[in-house]
Amino acid sequence: MKIFDLIKNRRTIHSFSDAQVSDETLRCAIESAMHAPNHHLTWPWFFIRVEGKKRELLADLHVRLKSVKSTMTEAAATAAR
Repeated sequence: MKIFDLIKNRRTIHSFSDAQVSDETLRCAIESAMHAPNHHLTWPWFFIRVEGKKRELLADLHVRLKSVKSTMTEAAATAAR
């Protein structure tokens, strides 16, 4: 596949499976991301791998924070920042 086709046909995915991603796939994805262009060579990314119980806790926290955020007023959201 040509690079133009890859760029033109890329999509954002909003649904995910529970399948575990292999170490090799993660290494390849991170290495590819590290070669992406970045603003003024600031390298503005970092990667954290979260697995097991900590992943479940993080997902629960995300859901709780999202529900709180949706009920906040604009003033409260600004104050929380």
